[in-house]
Amino acid sequence: MITEARERGDVTAPDTREAARAVVAQREGQVMSAKLCDDTRRLTPLWDNCRALLGAAGPA
Repeated sequence: MITEARERGDVTAPDTREAARAVVAQREGQVMSAKLCDDTRRLTPLWDNCRALLGAAGPA
């Protein structure tokens, strides 16, 4: 999906495999943090962080 998004110009990640790994690691880390702290607000920056990892624009 990231490769297709890059081909469309939606993301700028140069290495799509590494970008995918980074997104998964980001998600897993933030979910674990939210569970440990029993605070779902820790998930708030998740999508912004994932977009930044992919070099994607924010929501319109």
